[in-house]
Amino acid sequence: METETAKVKIMRYIDDAIALEAASITAMRDMAKDAVSTDERLLYEGHLTESESHKQRLEGRLITLGGEAKRSLVKDVMNSIGAAATNILHAGKNDDEKDTRNLLQAYAMESLEVAVYEALYAAANSSDDGETALLARQIQGEESAMAKHLFFRIADSSIIAVGAAT
Repeated sequence: METETAKVKIMRYIDDAIALEAASITAMRDMAKDAVSTDERLLYEGHLTESESHKQRLEGRLITLGGEAKRSLVKDVMNSIGAAATNILHAGKNDDEKDTRNLLQAYAMESLEVAVYEALYAAANSSDDGETALLARQIQGEESAMAKHLFFRIADSSIIAVGAAT
């Protein structure tokens, strides 16, 4: 790593990624619990396990760099606000639309994670932190695969929801 400043910034990026994974874990649990179809429930449960692994790997890397994996009150509050926004999104909607709304939310989260890992990769790579860069690329690939998988389920879920309304 070139400078202490770069290391501190990379640790902050890792901390942000940890917070995002924590939010994803909470959301995936809620989506699995609310899923109408068994396929959607299994999808979220599977990704929940993957997100927990991402969080653990990031925490390990942060500790290796000299940081500490701790909960942030501010980030916990932001996660709570995100959960409240989800509840507002679901308010007044039919149950047959839940899977579609959850897919939309999950896709948005995965896309944000892909972007966060791109920033982490670029910062780490430009600072000669190959281990962090590799970790970012590995997780980014998993998040990107999930985002693509979710994207291709959205249309079918919407068609099913509309069919249920007719």
